[in-house]
Amino acid sequence: EVPLLFETGMQEFFDYVIMVAGEPENRIRRIMERDNVSRREAEALMKTQMPESEKRRLSDFVIDNNAGFSEVYDEVDRIYAKLKAACKKTD
Repeated sequence: EVPLLFETGMQEFFDYVIMVAGEPENRIRRIMERDNVSRREAEALMKTQMPESEKRRLSDFVIDNNAGFSEVYDEVDRIYAKLKAACKKTD
């Protein structure tokens, strides 16, 4: 997990990038809870980051974290199968 992966150029160190995307309101709430900050501070933090649309474009896979657990698990399984197949090709 690298919060500012694209902003720091660290994506070059990884074979694949999996983005977990969420609704802005959910992200704000999680930042507030995680960092014990105000809504204003959470929003300011989000504004320093690359727009989600750009991160989606740069990512190899995107998991929609707004869906239910079942859908998220299905998406994780699908990505895992693709990555596993890709690894077998390089053996």
